[in-house]
Amino acid sequence: MKRTKLLLTITLTAALLFGACQPMPESDAVVEKDIDRMLTSALENQQADGAAGTLAQKLGVPDTYTDSFETKNGKTVFCIDANIVIPESDAAPVIRVRKRVFTQAEADRMLALFLGEDALYTIPNAMTKEQIEAQLIDYYAMRDGSIPVDVDGEDSGSVERLNEIIASYEKALLEAEDSPVRIPASRKFETPKGAADPNAEIIEGVAESDKTDVFFSIHNCYPRSNRVKALYIKADTVSGFTFNNTAPYYGLSDPESPQVPQDFTLTKEEALSVADGALKTLGIEDMACLAAYYVVMPNSVQPGGSMWPGKTFGSEQAKDFHWAYKLQYARSYHNIPVTITRDDGSGVADEEQYAEPWEYEKLELIVDTSGVVSFLYQSPYEVVETVTGDAALLPFQEIESMLPALIAASYSWLAESNDIVSAKVRISEIRFGLTRITEPNLRNQGLLVPVWDCFGSVEITDSAGNARLFTKYDALLTINAIDGSSINRSLGY
Repeated sequence: MKRTKLLLTITLTAALLFGACQPMPESDAVVEKDIDRMLTSALENQQADGAAGTLAQKLGVPDTYTDSFETKNGKTVFCIDANIVIPESDAAPVIRVRKRVFTQAEADRMLALFLGEDALYTIPNAMTKEQIEAQLIDYYAMRDGSIPVDVDGEDSGSVERLNEIIASYEKALLEAEDSPVRIPASRKFETPKGAADPNAEIIEGVAESDKTDVFFSIHNCYPRSNRVKALYIKADTVSGFTFNNTAPYYGLSDPESPQVPQDFTLTKEEALSVADGALKTLGIEDMACLAAYYVVMPNSVQPGGSMWPGKTFGSEQAKDFHWAYKLQYARSYHNIPVTITRDDGSGVADEEQYAEPWEYEKLELIVDTSGVVSFLYQSPYEVVETVTGDAALLPFQEIESMLPALIAASYSWLAESNDIVSAKVRISEIRFGLTRITEPNLRNQGLLVPVWDCFGSVEITDSAGNARLFTKYDALLTINAIDGSSINRSLGY
């Protein structure tokens, strides 16, 4: 079995978090030839009589797939006990897409929907007296021992560092204004100062709606050339989260059986209707909601607990928080959606260190009883053409035969690491969908192709006897359904 060697020595944590377990990419010339062969294979159906039936029937897809095997030294065990999920469709397309920026017309629709006539102001560059006083209350409580010391920086538990911060805040309080200085912000795209890309444009500012903070921004090619992002947040922001470019909502640690507060009566269907209506108003098409789940916003910073993306709360712990639904959307063609994973496609191979990554398209809304309180649309695609509406795909039996070798090659580093005593790779779901691969030598054009994603977990026991379980929301392995090649989701090809 061919095993791909990693060129760099990496730590166990870095390997899991940043996808270093994936095989190193081949040269652009080789990748280009592979893509040409893949497209030739995908187009074979246009010359052949298409068999009747669903994709599942045509490809011979079973409901489940089980298998188990291990490496030669027995160090890594692979267990496959997976449900197979394939959408109800009779054909899978290949669609060429490219990067695009938001137009002024789109910006106008977003501003009209989310802000209406509310004035937009530039982001304040200083805190008000009230904001500083509120922060000082927490810091004083840390100093007198009411709550644990938790400050910014590596010395987050340092009393000395806490006293320095208190002194700086007390000095700032003497010079602070009672209310923020409000400078009107433009609702038209402007070139940001110091932008590296001459095509960079932004609309950005803050507002207030129903006595609630509002943050709004659209970035075209800023701060990176390939960064295109629209963001709207309306939230009663808690200390430390004002205008931090992310909605202060967090998931539940018990999403399967949450204890929902009686006063939160919004249903998932109602939230979906609101979100769908917003997308229709904004003119965003070809999107399907793939996930809708509860999120909560703390009504204060949790004592002694830092807040970060991905943090969760138990529903019982969050019963007094502000509740809402997060809805995740993705493109869908022939009833086959782009599969959502946590990989954002922002990885760059060593030989492409000067290239700009092109992140995957991402669309998320948060809806509460008042309506849409958060909207994120990142890296929108422009559809160039449908290469084929009915790609020729490998029978599932062939995918099944390839899977052991591909997963073993992707995780060969587990057996090779001196820090790992044993490892178990489990696959619990194999899902059919679309993903975007970048075309060779281009960082702004690619193909939506059908793939099989394998989801599961990796359990590792290190030399100290510590066992750790990593459940990845990004796929453990992504297999091109046309030619059986492995796709590195972090790199986008």
